[in-house]
Amino acid sequence: DIAREYSEGQTASAGGDLGWFSLDDLSPELRKPVALQKVGVSGDVIESALGFHIVLVEELKKEQGNQLYRLRQIFARKVTFPDWLAEQMKNIPIWVISPEYRFDRGTGRVEFKSQALQDFESELHKKANGDALFLF
Repeated sequence: DIAREYSEGQTASAGGDLGWFSLDDLSPELRKPVALQKVGVSGDVIESALGFHIVLVEELKKEQGNQLYRLRQIFARKVTFPDWLAEQMKNIPIWVISPEYRFDRGTGRVEFKSQALQDFESELHKKANGDALFLF
């Protein structure tokens, strides 16, 4: 119930249930704490590259010689600088002088008002295939 209410992870709606993992399947920051954790006891807060985890080892089992851990977690993601900056950009006052454009506060972007030009721009982005030299 706590994971459902507080976790920001994709498994929050499932009560933080991650399923079965071997230590090799976990991120490096989680391996040692999970290996040392007692079954049924919530562990300390663990910081990883993705965020902060509170892990519960629910069960242990051996399968084909491998130790497996059934895990649940509460996860809080780290706010990265790009995340923070994008949020700040949504809140700054923007005046778009040209009548052909509008500011979309949800995305923090100035965009075309015309749907035809929005579609044109979208097609250009698709054709760029992630090319870093593509600037519009």
